[in-house]
Amino acid sequence: MCGIAGFASPLREDWTQVLGSMSEVLKHRGPDDFGIWAEPQAGIYFAHRRLSILDLSAEGHQPKASPSKRFMLCFNGEIYNFPELRQLLQAKGAHFRGHSDTEVLLAGFEAWGVQNTLERTVGMFALAVWDGDERRLILARDRMGEKPLYYGWNSGRFFFTSELKALHCHPGAALDVDPDAAQSYFQYWCVPCPLSIFQGIYKLPPGCLLDLSHSELRNRPADYSPDPDGESSRRPLRYWSLAAAVPRTKADFFSGTQEQACDELQELLSGAIKGQLLSDVPLGAFLSGGIDSSTIVALMQQQSSRPIQTFSIGFWEKAFDESAIASEIAQRLGTAHTQLHVTPQDALNVIPLIPGMFDEPFADSSQIPTYLVSKLARQKVTVSLSGDGGDELFGGYTRYNRAFRLWQLLKRVPAPARRGLAAILKTIPQSFFQIVAPGKKLDRAVSLLEIRSRAELYHNVMSLWGDLRVPKAASVLPFQRPDRIPPSLSFMEEMMYQDLSTYLHDDILTKCDRSSMAVSLELRAPFLDHRLVEFVLRLPRHLRNDGRTSKILLRKLIGRFLPGEIFERPKQGFSVPISEWLRGPLRDWAEDLLVPARLKDLPHIDHRRVSSMWQAHITGRRDWQMHLWTVLMYQAWQREQLNSSGKLAKAAA
Repeated sequence: MCGIAGFASPLREDWTQVLGSMSEVLKHRGPDDFGIWAEPQAGIYFAHRRLSILDLSAEGHQPKASPSKRFMLCFNGEIYNFPELRQLLQAKGAHFRGHSDTEVLLAGFEAWGVQNTLERTVGMFALAVWDGDERRLILARDRMGEKPLYYGWNSGRFFFTSELKALHCHPGAALDVDPDAAQSYFQYWCVPCPLSIFQGIYKLPPGCLLDLSHSELRNRPADYSPDPDGESSRRPLRYWSLAAAVPRTKADFFSGTQEQACDELQELLSGAIKGQLLSDVPLGAFLSGGIDSSTIVALMQQQSSRPIQTFSIGFWEKAFDESAIASEIAQRLGTAHTQLHVTPQDALNVIPLIPGMFDEPFADSSQIPTYLVSKLARQKVTVSLSGDGGDELFGGYTRYNRAFRLWQLLKRVPAPARRGLAAILKTIPQSFFQIVAPGKKLDRAVSLLEIRSRAELYHNVMSLWGDLRVPKAASVLPFQRPDRIPPSLSFMEEMMYQDLSTYLHDDILTKCDRSSMAVSLELRAPFLDHRLVEFVLRLPRHLRNDGRTSKILLRKLIGRFLPGEIFERPKQGFSVPISEWLRGPLRDWAEDLLVPARLKDLPHIDHRRVSSMWQAHITGRRDWQMHLWTVLMYQAWQREQLNSSGKLAKAAA
């Protein structure tokens, strides 16, 4: 795993110092080695940080040139099937000096071209490759979005980077907050792809590549759009599409028995794990006690002759603690288990690190335990496998079944009657709901009654501050484009598809990447092997989530290794007791960020409303933890920007 950064500039640059600074701020992503490269005549500059996982020799050093010197590669990630690709290339006459996947990629570019090589890969990656013959820069990101890649035009230059903090190192970069991105953050508690928090800087969507000519690097194309599914002629191109993997007819679905489906799932997942066990450094796994991570660990242990290292964290607050279950599973599977119980002080120690860790406002509070379990694991291993992706693939989130039942209920009430009731509720003062039903979300009843479609319902479920205006950039946000959802999907499948194409990489994988790389730990997710994803999308819904039971096929698979009753309990998720902590040990920190003088610059949100929420929360009248956490993380991020750049990051009106 690594960190990459670079820029293209028509100006004469003091590139050694700038690239050195960009590399240094990404050191946590790759503490083992660094490299810089430039072609000043073309105005192309690369910086790289290396976390050595495979081929620990100097042959893995980057940026790295292809044998003919045509391609220069700056690469972050792992290509799990590189041994197979290496054999294919050797059969075509390729010669290799080392044993790294980087060298295999470069040989593939020369033999097959960049896009054809990417289509052959199995892995997670973000990369930049300069084609010296064609004078083109190509950026690419893995299919599911495990590795981050930002890019954009700013102040007459083109930039790319694994993390936004590298852009602050270039003296010519002028970064202003994008008001649409800020608003979208408050709706979704993260900044959704393809936006970033800064104007003109974007996230490359998963499964996409961006191919720019030398002239386009100097001048942004007038019709450029960051939306790969838009109508602009200049946009990122998909080399792989989640939508294309969705069955269109009954004949496209898996038609075997449940037992046959379970056999194929086990074979695919075991194969993915086998590829991800390849490492020249110590390797382990996260084990939370849930179905997803337990399945991964069971299949890992099946392939290992020694106890694998597993890691989990627990909480002293019993409602959030699954550590006893994780310990029981580790004992049954025979792993070498390490566990840490998190205290409020542990959270207090992490919170100051979050804004610099994520570079953007990010308000999924499970960022705290994810960082802590990563830090725990890094004491013993350099690579860890996780169960991320299981919920989105097999319908594990409780919101799926709740939204499914709600839609069944809403369909029974004629639309005119729903709209009439909504109109009546609008006349009732907001304060009434706080009096008659403390802690309940009756104030969302109006928006629910006005819902006209399944997509609109799920957007309501996933939108935190639902009364914000529709952002100008809505056309490039997948959540705002239900017309792009494959029409063959049922509502349950539609929700899982939405999360696979948005929430998974916007929230979950962002959280995992930043939290693990902050401590130089490589995190791998076998569920996100694209071959497995394509198989699961072909499964009939009754093998994934039937509206009552989630993860049906996964439950059958883990039942081959562990007693099923272990998992017959309500899903807890990887959450922390933020609500209680805000009323206790985190209260002083929160109140410092929520003073009226600081809140007045809050974009899109009425600061008086936030103050009212805070008072209601600390007195126990309402539980506003999610709303307040989004505000607190935005305020903490602003403070970090002020400390690092000397100016307050404000969103334009």
